[in-house]
Amino acid sequence: MTTAIVEDIAVIVNPAAGGGRSARRWKRAQRVLRARGVSSTVLTTEGPGHATSLAREVIGRGFETIVAVGGDGTVHEVVNGMFHDGKPVVDARLGIVPAGTGMDFQRNLGLGTGIRTSVEALAAGRERTIDLGLATGETSRVFVNFAEVGLGTSVVLREARFGAAWPGRASFFVAAVEAAISEENISAKVTADGDELWSGSTVSVIVANGPYFGGGMRIAPPAVVDDGWLDVVVLGDFSRRERITQIWKLYPGAHLRHRKVLWQRALQTTVRSQAVSYLDLDGELYADRDFNFSILPGALRVLA
Repeated sequence: MTTAIVEDIAVIVNPAAGGGRSARRWKRAQRVLRARGVSSTVLTTEGPGHATSLAREVIGRGFETIVAVGGDGTVHEVVNGMFHDGKPVVDARLGIVPAGTGMDFQRNLGLGTGIRTSVEALAAGRERTIDLGLATGETSRVFVNFAEVGLGTSVVLREARFGAAWPGRASFFVAAVEAAISEENISAKVTADGDELWSGSTVSVIVANGPYFGGGMRIAPPAVVDDGWLDVVVLGDFSRRERITQIWKLYPGAHLRHRKVLWQRALQTTVRSQAVSYLDLDGELYADRDFNFSILPGALRVLA
């Protein structure tokens, strides 16, 4: 971990994050930063994907510190603006003011979901490097938390219906139960570093960079964001009843002891499934069918 004084930052605010919470949180953070001598140029997103283009814009203007104000989706978009085909566009670093629903990136960094620790890290220039995942299909994108093929895409679509009055953990849980009741398993073939890990019916395949996803579910308890590995979790051939009764185990991470769950660390992973049409990266959905995942060790500089 290193420290470098921050003087001028670019801030990308997603006004829709957390039901409008982001604007209020940024105002609180901005007061603290101003008192510490940190100036900011603020840009506001106007829709899905805009944070990526804004990140590219501020990089072109010479900013070396880019702050994402929003949830995991905002962080995902900003980081994808900082990278292209798995390579950094410029040697910039990421700051966070958490203001979303799930805020699993904060958990994976070992921070609380409040803004105090993040703002202190911004003001002090407290920096660390973490790994990124790289998903390569029709296009290449990086992910900070996880990639998922299977049930999770339905959970994302369902969770989006809930209003801001729902706490993130509650909305994700209800969406997950609804999906577990309604959806069918997929048929998938999974390899890890060239060896077949799974072939057949599966609820979901998760390739994790950190332990948390889905608003606090410990999907990959052993995962560490700076260990140079991906953690592959296969939720196997669960019946509909098993999906419903076992879902609670995802929060404490007790699911890894289930006989139908596989876990393995890998540097590269592939997932093949003709029945799948979406890939979930950090809670953002993309239309891809062939999925290749690899680790980018120490690729991202984060103020945390």
